[in-house]
Amino acid sequence: MYTIEEAYKDTYPKLAKQLEELGIKTTTQLKKRFESNGKYVSEVLDYDLKDNEKIRSIAESPTPLNKKTFIGGAITLSFIVGLPLYLFYKLMKWIYWH
Repeated sequence: MYTIEEAYKDTYPKLAKQLEELGIKTTTQLKKRFESNGKYVSEVLDYDLKDNEKIRSIAESPTPLNKKTFIGGAITLSFIVGLPLYLFYKLMKWIYWH
């Protein structure tokens, strides 16, 4: 989930303030508005339809992975894969010596 300011700061810098005045602070909230009215930004804030579609596509795009999410996922994956391998190694070692 992005804040509106993070998502649109480069392409539509004024949009964040306009939507915040309407009580919309995240892309998830904006996406819900688009679900009920596909032309929400066009009708409420007087943007043209082309801009409305660009804004909508940004709101509906998935949030990219940040560094913490990626590292946490990598640690979890290494634990899931590494633990069974380690236990298998220990079992084989025990079988060999007994």
